[in-house]
This record gives sequence, C-alpha cells and structure tokens, in this order.
Amino acid sequence: MAEPVRLIIWDLDETFWSGTLTEGGITYTQSNHDLVLALAKRGIMSTICSKNNFEDVKALLTKRGVWDYFVFPSINWHPKGPRLKQLIEDVQLRPESVLLIDDNSLNRREAEHFIPGIQTADVDIIPTILESPLFRGKNDEALSRLAQYKLLETRKADESEAPDNIEFLRSCNIQVEIDHDVEAHLDRAIELINRTNQLNFTKNRLPEDPDAARAQLRDELSHFTTQAAIIRVRDRYGDYGYCGFYLVSSRRGHSRLEHFCFSCRILNMGVERWVYDLIGRPKIKVFGEVLTDLNADIRIDWIKLGSDGPASSSGVAADSLPDRVLIRGACNVDPLLHYFKTNSTEAFGEFNQIRDSISVRRDHSLILRYAIEGVSRTDMRLLRRLGFDESDFETKFHTLESPCLRILACWIDAHEIVYRHKETGLLVPFDMRGSGMRRVDRVRAKGKAFRDLDLPESAMRAIRVLNAQFEHVGVLPEEDAIRNFDLIAGTLPSGESVFLICAPNGKERRHGLSRFAELNRRIGDAAARHPGKLVPVSIADIIEDDDIGGNAHFHRKAYHELYRRICELMVHREPGSYPHTLASTDLELQTT
Repeated sequence: MAEPVRLIIWDLDETFWSGTLTEGGITYTQSNHDLVLALAKRGIMSTICSKNNFEDVKALLTKRGVWDYFVFPSINWHPKGPRLKQLIEDVQLRPESVLLIDDNSLNRREAEHFIPGIQTADVDIIPTILESPLFRGKNDEALSRLAQYKLLETRKADESEAPDNIEFLRSCNIQVEIDHDVEAHLDRAIELINRTNQLNFTKNRLPEDPDAARAQLRDELSHFTTQAAIIRVRDRYGDYGYCGFYLVSSRRGHSRLEHFCFSCRILNMGVERWVYDLIGRPKIKVFGEVLTDLNADIRIDWIKLGSDGPASSSGVAADSLPDRVLIRGACNVDPLLHYFKTNSTEAFGEFNQIRDSISVRRDHSLILRYAIEGVSRTDMRLLRRLGFDESDFETKFHTLESPCLRILACWIDAHEIVYRHKETGLLVPFDMRGSGMRRVDRVRAKGKAFRDLDLPESAMRAIRVLNAQFEHVGVLPEEDAIRNFDLIAGTLPSGESVFLICAPNGKERRHGLSRFAELNRRIGDAAARHPGKLVPVSIADIIEDDDIGGNAHFHRKAYHELYRRICELMVHREPGSYPHTLASTDLELQTT
C-alpha cells in the first residue's frame, strides 16, 4: 500500500509543461503551476529533476512566480538516477513518501533502480492528485513547511562547500529548546509520533482518529511518573520549529523512553543524540530501522541549550546551577530528577526500595540520620531481622563534593509507621508495600488474619519479630524530629543548604494529607533554627487539588513548576539567606 506523499519530483518537458524548452518553445500548463501552489498549502513539497539548462528554467519559472515553490531543484544534463538519489538524501525523506512524475518510462525505471521504494507515475496521475487521500497533507496556509525546506536548502548548499562537516556544524550555532508545555502543542506532538519514521526510535503510534489520539496522549502525559517535552531547533539559518518529542517514564531513579521521535528536517545535525544525552540516556527499546545510533561514541559540542531551556525558562542560567544534585525521597519526588539531569553533570536519586514486600523508606528522616551517623552492629542485627540491609543505610548526602544541591522530601515522617525496640529503644520506620493507610493493622495482624496476608516468608518473619520485640510508636516523636533535622543541618558543608519540600496540605480526606500540617510546622521550626542551611520549599501555590493523585503524587506540570521554584531559590538569593517560603496554608490544620 502506497504511503502518503510528502514530496513530488517533477520532470519538466512534456510533464510540467508541454513541449521541450531547448527545442524552440513550450506551452506552459497553468493547472500544474496551480497544483504546485495548492500542494504547498497542504505542506507537500515540489522539486524538479530535469535535463535542461538551469538558468533558462530558473528565468522562466521566476517570471511565472513559481520558482520559489520548488526546493532543491536538480536541473542539468547528467543522468537522472544518481541525481534523484542525491536529491532524496538532501531533502531527508524516505523514498516511500516521494513521488516522481515523468512522462518517460525509462526515467521512471531508472529511478526505481537507484531508489528502491520510490513511487513513480506518468502524467496521467496529475488530474487525480488533489482528490487522492495520498495527497491530503495538512493545512499549511502559512507555508511554514516550505520555509523550513528553504532553510534546509540554504544550509545544505553551505555544507557542501565546507571542508569539514564537524567544523560546519560548529559554525551553525545550533540551539535546542526544551519546552515542557506539551499540551500547548499537542497536535504537533501527535504528528511527530505518528508521521516520523527515520528518526522515530520508539514508533509507539497513537490512534489515527485525532480525538482518540489527543485523549490517549493526554492520558499518558497526566501520570506522575511521566516527564515529556517538545523540542524546538534553531540555528543561524533560521527556525526549524518544533521537530522533536520525548516522553519518559521514571520510577525509583530508573527511566524508560516511551516516545522518542524527531523530524527528518534536523537529520545529521546531531540533535536527537544530544537530547538523549541531555535527559540522562534513559533505557530505550529501538523499534525498526533508524538512521542514528544513539550509542555512537561522538562528542557533540556544537549544540547549546536554547534560551527557553529547562532552567532558563525560570530566568535561571543553566551554568549557574551546581554540577551535582542529590534528591532523596519517595517516588512522588522522583520526577524532579529528570529535570535536574538536563542541567547538572551529576544528578543522583536516593529513593525507596521494595524488598520482599517490605518498603525501605529512605525518605524517612530516621533512615537518613542512621545513614549519616552509622549503625552499630547490635542495631544492624535487629534491622536485618526486619528485612533491612547494610546498603539501606548508605547515602551521598554528606559526602558529595561542593557545590551540591540537596533536596529532601520526608513526608513519610507524618505517617504512623515508627516502632521502638522494647529493650534497646531503637526506633525503626517499618512499612509494607501496598499497606497504605492500613499499614498498622496489617503488621499487627493475628491468627487467621496473619496467615491471610499472603506475603513472602521473609516478610512474615519480619512481622513476627516486629510484633514480638517492638512496640508501636506511631508518628516520629517531636524530640527525634528535632534531632534528625539538627543532624542534617550540621553535616552540610559551609555555605551549602538542603531544600526541604513541604508536604501538600490537601483538604480532601481521600488524599490522606491532613496530618501534613504538623510535619510542615516541624520543617518551619527547623529552618528557623538553621537559617540558610535548611530551606523550606512551599508547594501550596503550585499544587492544585486536581493535581494530587493517590499517595500524594502530582500531575507532570506540577513537578516542572516545583523544579523551577527550586532553581529560582537556588540562584536568586542573598549570600547565606533565602526568603521565607512557608505559606500559611502549609500550617493549617485540616478537618478530617
């Protein structure tokens, strides 16, 4: 089945016009002239491959006002086959989306020999073109696609004269902008997902029905683990528009690309490989044939982050942020890591881990305290019996070289998961996967209820130890919260801070967030004790109630706003001080 056509290659003599230009005259075919203009308004390009004198053809078509509607014209007396092959390489399209119209059957066969997959036809196809679904294109009354191909044409001409391709690329001043407001460009993102091939690495197509495609992509974008952006490219030749899209799914510090696709108009610029490096080289399953090896050992030093890049969109220059970033918390702050990876040499995440249904809560301030202080052999023996491992008490929090941006979200401190050993007094946050707000009842289960838990034997043993040797405390005691925050502040190098993300103090009981007001008070008190060291970051005016999903996960756009806020706090401050960032709503006690 033939593919939709994106480029028509016109023969001239006895095809675009009647007669032979070099043999004394032609009859100009106005309907073909009008067809070229109509196709351009559908985003379908036209070019020429003709055996003729270039200047004569240019003069004639310029006089007729149609010369500028042709891109990459090939007009000389050389054989057509090799020229057609080069022309298609220059326009950077797949042969299957190109149609050659030529009255000479030998020329058509030659094209098919040199360019397998190309579509060919004689002049009989011309009257049917505008009604054919293969030439539907898309509305482009502004002729934006024609303008972009003209940019490419100029660029290719200069490239052919350059002695060195890398030096030419460095001279182009290529700038890439990462726009996270995908919803504002939803149809363009859909077009990139469904219509690109040569630089579509994932080929996870959306439905052909426009409404169904929009609904599916909006759904993919809404998940808290999803981070996405649409890519704009400019260079000294002009603006190539939005010509790339990615959607990455992240969980517990591990990322996977679901969509990674680019328009062929930026082929051979290195943009796709540069973006892949920028977003941290997430896992990707490449589907089908593509023209770029993302793992090629090439240092791309000719592309810069544009003025609307991730950090500078907040008015923050990318080079003003620290080279190292550490984020510690639960999966509900994991998405922040994606944004910081785009501007930092090293970005680390220390997130929770599930082991045999037992949740290792690295986001709890107790676990961080133990990781900083170290755990005694006696305490470690107890912790191992509860399913913990020595590696659970390791952290880069106090060992990373300066300067380093540290971010901590310890919202789990507000939950009733703390237990105290009856003999030693050791406090332990113990949590089970899937236990949610009912975790206390689950670990206290007796008899048949205990047998019905359907847990791995190692988890069952841990619960037996917990019930026999520990007593339930509930929320972390005030004195321990003070000790934890004081220790964290004390470990920071001189002049450095940790950003404490305040918990979302939502009003709806279904979110289970009402207890967060007390945690935010503790954060505020700690910041007051350690000004400039502990910096509370309010999200009260960032998170709408509709942004909050289960377990205090947010909509994708909320994470980007939080990222921007931290960047602004990091840069726009007086030395050693930060503005007070707690909102009154962070401290309001909600009625449940």
